[in-house]
Amino acid sequence: MRIGRHHVLLLLLVVTAAQIGWYEPRLPDQVVSNFDYDGTANGWSDKGSFLGAFMLMMAFTLGLFYALSWMIRRMGGKGINVPHRDYWLAPERREQTAAYVAGQLEAFGLVTYGFLLWTHQLTISANLVVPPLLPSAPFWTATGAFLLYGLVWSIKLVSHFSTRGPD
Repeated sequence: MRIGRHHVLLLLLVVTAAQIGWYEPRLPDQVVSNFDYDGTANGWSDKGSFLGAFMLMMAFTLGLFYALSWMIRRMGGKGINVPHRDYWLAPERREQTAAYVAGQLEAFGLVTYGFLLWTHQLTISANLVVPPLLPSAPFWTATGAFLLYGLVWSIKLVSHFSTRGPD
């Protein structure tokens, strides 16, 4: 069985629901919601606002990437800017090109969602110790990995369209 983006999406949604369900009763009524670069607490909110903002941010993230993906597919690639545009958006390749770009956006959206889910877990973990302290090493490691993924993703996307193909 091939694991596709939709399987990953379902897994991330299940993990999100489990995370909220498990930790909501364990979090204090006032939680640290913001940290300095070194992990020191510098902003608080009530638990409901904290979890509500998290769910809103996650829904917005998925909605944005999937809406862009849908629009690219629906518009048949109109509005996307790729190298060798005339070749890649020729009528015989337009649908395939739009599907590729849309799929890449969905993949980036899932990685972004996963990164946000991880940083939320770190924030939750920080709120379960006294005094609250964000574990800096896992946060900065994840941030570096996410930025590296973004760089590799961008290079891969551009290089995919950098040649005209076998025609």
